[in-house]
Amino acid sequence: MSTVEVKFRDIVSLPSTSYATHNLYPYPATFIPHVVRFVIEKYTSPGDTLFDPFAGSGTLAIEASLLGRNAVLWDLNPMLDLLVKASTWKGEVPDFIPIDFDYDRMFTPLWSNITYWHPKEFLQVLGRAWGYYHYEVPQEYKPLVAIPLLKVTKKYSYADDEIYKLYKSKKAADKVDALLKTDFRHGMEKMYKVEYEKMREKILEYQSLKPKDVKITVKAGVDSLTQKLDEEVDVLLTSPPYLQAQEYIRSTKLELAWLGYTERQIREL
Repeated sequence: MSTVEVKFRDIVSLPSTSYATHNLYPYPATFIPHVVRFVIEKYTSPGDTLFDPFAGSGTLAIEASLLGRNAVLWDLNPMLDLLVKASTWKGEVPDFIPIDFDYDRMFTPLWSNITYWHPKEFLQVLGRAWGYYHYEVPQEYKPLVAIPLLKVTKKYSYADDEIYKLYKSKKAADKVDALLKTDFRHGMEKMYKVEYEKMREKILEYQSLKPKDVKITVKAGVDSLTQKLDEEVDVLLTSPPYLQAQEYIRSTKLELAWLGYTERQIREL
């Protein structure tokens, strides 16, 4: 049987792999939009429903909504729900949603390794910011606040910024040592503002492309192999994680802990 090499970037015209809200938050092994766009345009019609049982960061939700298709997305990682809500946001995007980095009610992740990933000085400030997130930010706006706040949290940790895997490298340790010598409290607040604006600009770009009024169904934190699809779909489109599914969870354990998932919940994923 003969094979044909296909370069989707050559046959699908899109500005980049990160246009609109794609790559709104760093995620391992992201499904590039060119592949999804090609399948949608070639094999479906407006109003059809596509299904991705290993949805990852939700690439299908973005492309389907822009092209007028419904989508069903499942994934083992609970972050899928947050990522899809933010990346397909159709409501008004506030100019800014502030976070109180001096909030008096601390939030401490229920994860025994949390002090391995953050020095106590950073934990004091991050705990107040996340306390504000969990106890004060309205539920509807949590996706918009979580994206920039997670980026701040990852930056001010021993995690290596340049790789998706949760890894404590010497380079990351040097980064933390340097940050500890700065006014990191204000550094976190400044970074949050910058990252919020970047997110806002991407969402506004997505909205400028006039996403259609479609149905996006998300099941996050579920094992796709044990779920039953209870609605009819027209096309199954996915990029299976194969043996790396657990690696995706490991790469986002820090984020999940700050989002409120317990150590036991994360371990059971």
